Amino acid sequence: MPDAVRGASPSASWSPGVNVAPPTGTGAVPQSDERDLVDRAKAGDQTALGKLFDDHYARVYRYIRVKVSQKQDAEDLAQEVFLRMYQSLERYQHRGVPFRAFLMQVAANLVNDFYRKQGASARTASLQGEEIDVADDEDPADIIVLQASFAEVMGAMRHLTEVEREVIQLRYAAELSIAETAEVMAKNENNVKQLTYKALVKLRKALKQVDAGTP
Repeated sequence: MPDAVRGASPSASWSPGVNVAPPTGTGAVPQSDERDLVDRAKAGDQTALGKLFDDHYARVYRYIRVKVSQKQDAEDLAQEVFLRMYQSLERYQHRGVPFRAFLMQVAANLVNDFYRKQGASARTASLQGEEIDVADDEDPADIIVLQASFAEVMGAMRHLTEVEREVIQLRYAAELSIAETAEVMAKNENNVKQLTYKALVKLRKALKQVDAGTP
């Protein structure tokens, strides 16, 4: 394992079996710069490997954290995502979408495997509000839903279908764009837009019922 991905802090990156506390999220990396970073990592540049971890760990962790109930499991799975990234970098090919979409596909598969081994279905975890951030570029009308009590939002998620929960988790927890979410979910962008709209309508309705004291 390269030195660039060893250690117990985001700047030193991660190593298998070491539980790294989720770092503060970072802004999106321009795609041209990210492509260069990935190419350097593929060539064995340890600094580039560490930078990929620093840039994407928080987003990957947030996505996983809303899907598993135990924080420890979320941290372990997030680290496993980057181990898988390291192992598959040599085969990775640029396809015109940001690298984080590839990481989210890995994360989604790992979460599914996690629940499959337990003989259970994927679920939405109950979180503290400060554990999840919303994307800075979202429409204010959409963000209203996520500005409610986070416990209320997570409770309202049970009114969504599995695919609707997935699109909300990718768009708001993982902070993926429409195009990136479409890539992860293997759907076209119009489908993702429609799913997001339907899910937000359901969440608004569920939250209004909570405010009105209706079960």
